[in-house]
Amino acid sequence: MPWPSRTHLLWTCPALAEQRPEIAQPVDRVAERLCGAPLREFPPPPPCGAVEGKPLGTLLQEAVKASPRQLVLATDGSSQDEVGAYAIVSDSPKFVYVGDDDSEDQSPFRMELLALVVLLTAVAALERPPDRLLILVDCESAIQAMGSPGTCNLRILAHKAFAAVRTLRLRGTTVHPIWVPSHGKQPRWKPSLQLDPVFCRYLNEQADSAARRIVRSVAAVPIVSSGRRKLVKLKTSKRPSSVFRLWLADCWSRRSHVQHQLSPIAECKQPGLANRLPEVRSG
Repeated sequence: MPWPSRTHLLWTCPALAEQRPEIAQPVDRVAERLCGAPLREFPPPPPCGAVEGKPLGTLLQEAVKASPRQLVLATDGSSQDEVGAYAIVSDSPKFVYVGDDDSEDQSPFRMELLALVVLLTAVAALERPPDRLLILVDCESAIQAMGSPGTCNLRILAHKAFAAVRTLRLRGTTVHPIWVPSHGKQPRWKPSLQLDPVFCRYLNEQADSAARRIVRSVAAVPIVSSGRRKLVKLKTSKRPSSVFRLWLADCWSRRSHVQHQLSPIAECKQPGLANRLPEVRSG
């Protein structure tokens, strides 16, 4: 007969009930296995939900009805103080779709790639996608990630873009990502597929402006701006250990803001409690 687990002896064994202190039952593995309390990630992720106006699927469906043979869109991503956002822009019909997410990685490249994933996934889900989809992008690395996701450091996101492109091709839609120089660079640049370079630059600037506007609005939230600036300082410091120790001291002085209270759960009479508890990262 195998020996009982330490978890069983600590929390549920009836023979040790009298010796067990009167504390709340654990609700996650940090409390159950380590007798610890998980702390929320610091600085907190920026608030998501910056999507404005109609759903993207509705906007795209209206655009396809207006131009079923070809759809021209521009995407862009932006980031400031580790707060990112993305934008998807159309000129005919005119619409601007902006959004963000709560991932800890808010880098500009991830926002560029996220914009492509959101757009391609939405187009692939349309009842009738366009015959040809042209996407104006000012990030060459994001375009390369779409075609070769295995070489991208954000493989999961890149594979989503690759899978969406493959789905669209199976449905008869050709996808053409077109690189556009940002901010007036390379004045003699000419796009492929006989597109107007002035129009391409204009649409790219519209996407860039929309993404930057959302970034500024989210980064202006006090709790977000202060926390993300501390993260930037930690990443760029020549002595990150010193900065990290100061951050820990600050967390302790404001521990009421990150305090985690264990709530009691129903009494468990079986030792397999760990198999039913969610994974939580410890602080």
